[in-house]
Amino acid sequence: MYTEQFQEHLERQRYSADSISQYIGCISALGIQMKALNIGPEDLDPEMAVGLIAKSGRPSLAFLLQLTTRRPPLRDKTLSSHLRNFFRYLFKAGETTTNLALGIPSVAQRYGTRLPRHLSAEQVDTLVKAVRTETSTGRRNYAMVLLIARLGLRAPEIIVMQIDDLDWRSGEIIVRGKGKRHDRVPLPSDVGEALTDYIRLDRKTAARALFVSNRAPHRPFRDGQVLNDVLKRAFARTGLTPSAPPH
Repeated sequence: MYTEQFQEHLERQRYSADSISQYIGCISALGIQMKALNIGPEDLDPEMAVGLIAKSGRPSLAFLLQLTTRRPPLRDKTLSSHLRNFFRYLFKAGETTTNLALGIPSVAQRYGTRLPRHLSAEQVDTLVKAVRTETSTGRRNYAMVLLIARLGLRAPEIIVMQIDDLDWRSGEIIVRGKGKRHDRVPLPSDVGEALTDYIRLDRKTAARALFVSNRAPHRPFRDGQVLNDVLKRAFARTGLTPSAPPH
């Protein structure tokens, strides 16, 4: 049932161990039914996929529709999301000729008026510029926010970065993600310049952490709250409205 290959795919995508366990549990239940019928993913069509899910005790079409029409609706999209991701993986890997993910319905989430889900590119640039100042704190904060804006990193991934994670020769940086995953990603030139300015002018510490407090004894940060505070002040300064908590 391609469980091992799918697990490796999730690990490459830096899913946490708990999330991977939930995925595999869901897919294993589906695999039991397929094994009993002596069929593989290549034999499935969308109708068969939904039927097998129902037999395995996982959400069928009727069950998902029930979740959709509840008032208030049950906002648990986990099971249907897991199944769609798995079927999408099989299709991209060439194991199925049809994208079976299209046959798994979503659980609706009805909301009233809500904030935009993201900032535009122009708003991101405005926010980044608002962080930059020619001070030791400003250069450090600017480098951290650029890592979010250019590489899409999470605050915890930035806080745990080490000085040794920077590979200047290859122009890459190691990202310590979920599930103890270490991935190498390209270092954009503007991010590299910001990091160089911070390290050369302001970073004074014996610690191996890349980003540290500017106050003696210059300790590493405990969590990502420092970045939340930086972005909160930047939003207030620019008048922009945050679409979601910093992530």
